[in-house]
Amino acid sequence: MPTLKVALLGANGNVGAPILSHLLSSNHSVTVLHRPTSTSPLPSHPNLHPIPLPSSPTVTTLTPLLKNHDAVIIAIPLTSLDFHLDLATAAAHAGVKHYIPADFGSVDSGAPLSQKLVPLFGRKSAVRQRLTDLAGQHAGFTWTALVNGHFFDWALKTDFMHFDVRGRKALVLGDGEQRMSLSTLARVAEATVRVLEMGAEGRAEVRGRTLMVQSFCVTQWEVLRALEGVTGGRWEVEREGVEGFVRREEGRRDRGSKAAVEELVFALGVMEGDWTRREEFAMGLLGLEDEDLGEVVGRVVREVEAEGKGA
Repeated sequence: MPTLKVALLGANGNVGAPILSHLLSSNHSVTVLHRPTSTSPLPSHPNLHPIPLPSSPTVTTLTPLLKNHDAVIIAIPLTSLDFHLDLATAAAHAGVKHYIPADFGSVDSGAPLSQKLVPLFGRKSAVRQRLTDLAGQHAGFTWTALVNGHFFDWALKTDFMHFDVRGRKALVLGDGEQRMSLSTLARVAEATVRVLEMGAEGRAEVRGRTLMVQSFCVTQWEVLRALEGVTGGRWEVEREGVEGFVRREEGRRDRGSKAAVEELVFALGVMEGDWTRREEFAMGLLGLEDEDLGEVVGRVVREVEAEGKGA
């Protein structure tokens, strides 16, 4: 595989850090774009080249920074839609071949229910539309978005999916039998780099597409059983219906609660998170295989317990 020159924005984040590590371990050259005020440390590596962003970035000032790059990966939150649109436009103007937007979706953000429950997902749709337009205007430019389900290892550490590793408590939403595609952060990084490494011929298969990947597709009960097996005891389990949960969190969302938005994202992953049934499911295309649920759960529990001992 020839060495790629990749520009990465968000190299210190939850998603960006493992992507950076995977790019470097695959011997690619990485330009890390960072805010001029950033003090976050970066690993020392001969293939890593940090470059500060302009203090007031525009298409005009971003384009020169992205010239002579094969790919651009955006791994920062989609807070400012205008900034993300400018990044995409600058990449196309700079001659970048492949663009990975800040999608990395816990859920299919373009689905009607996702748009209804989390209106902010409209920003992701706007970025995809801009990328589609740019690909039509620039023959050598294409893009691929990745949807990976909830970040499983991160979710266990933060209680995002309501599996409280420290307290040995769980909330099961609905009947608990809905299958969910979930990904470790390492799987997200691996899939991202696989997309970029497909080359010109393979790129045609991912051109202008949203791809869905996973580490495994499991139910809430399967996750709970794995957790109980690793921790060596029964957990306290609370049950709640999906409709009541969503209705309550919609009300909190409408009153301005950001936490409620996160809860609705969690619920969407339970209700509509099985990628194996979707045309966009790309595990075979990318040559990826499922990870072992028990092994991942064991690793994360050990990490959580180690953090507790070090506190």
